[in-house]
Amino acid sequence: MKRHGWVWLAAGLFAMSGCGVDLVEDGPSDSGEVSSSGIALSFDYSGDSDVKKIKYIIKTCHGRPVLEQVRHLEDLELPGMIPEFMDSPLDSDSSHLFADMFTVLEEGCYHVKIVPLNKYGKRSKDCDEAYMNYVKVKEGRTTEVMLISQCDATEENGALDVIGVLNHPPVIRAVKFDKFNTECDKVKVCVVAYDPDGDPLKFRLEQKSGPPLLSQPRKVDYDHDNGNGMDSTLQHEFNGGNGNGVVDYQCFKLRLGERGDYEFKASVYDMMWDGDEMVPFGYDSKASLTFPMYAGEGEDGCCPVRDTPEPR
Repeated sequence: MKRHGWVWLAAGLFAMSGCGVDLVEDGPSDSGEVSSSGIALSFDYSGDSDVKKIKYIIKTCHGRPVLEQVRHLEDLELPGMIPEFMDSPLDSDSSHLFADMFTVLEEGCYHVKIVPLNKYGKRSKDCDEAYMNYVKVKEGRTTEVMLISQCDATEENGALDVIGVLNHPPVIRAVKFDKFNTECDKVKVCVVAYDPDGDPLKFRLEQKSGPPLLSQPRKVDYDHDNGNGMDSTLQHEFNGGNGNGVVDYQCFKLRLGERGDYEFKASVYDMMWDGDEMVPFGYDSKASLTFPMYAGEGEDGCCPVRDTPEPR
């Protein structure tokens, strides 16, 4: 994304985390005086990571240090109903804290890195650094870059605007299922989860061990009339304690095979937009839970042939 303007090299970095925002701090630069602009606000926001500020490091593509600055987090959240950031790449209903750094640099090629810091100015234990190499800054233009941290001369100047985003993985609130069954039983498994940043969720259920299933897990709608009290239990899981997230759930139906011990794994991924489709934030941004299930011998002591098709 390019924004036209004066010959600015604007480094604007958004870093999202549950942290406070204080006055802007400018660190030393080895490239002489550099003019910068930003918002200096004081705002107290309690979150679930140790990030309080972001360090911005800019070097030329030849490795020469250019700029090192520290910025506190803003009191706003992205995308924050700003059209330019909605679904590109953050989902419009999500809420991510961020930091922004804008600075003027010479036209050229730059390596840009963000390092999340805690309140003591040390590297964050919760959020990883992020970087982008070979960022081109052109004369008379501002280059804006968004970096996502995973909770896992004489000529006129151009501008580089770098955005760094912190993302938190989903949280599984509950897994509802019948633990003890009879061989060949049909079993429904419902997974309840939320995302601290309010990102959309994708659910997956897979078998890890045990006899072969007569039918693999498939997604189904929630049955409110199943008579086992699951409805009120699920509704209870929807209430409170979820930060910016809204609880979501997905049910699966499967059919057990022969009697024995089974183990399943439920996984939940948070999603973002990549063009016109939604993709996971990354392999590490997920919540997983393994759980057992048991099947005893049926009255007739046998199971249908494994290849018998399962009626829909």
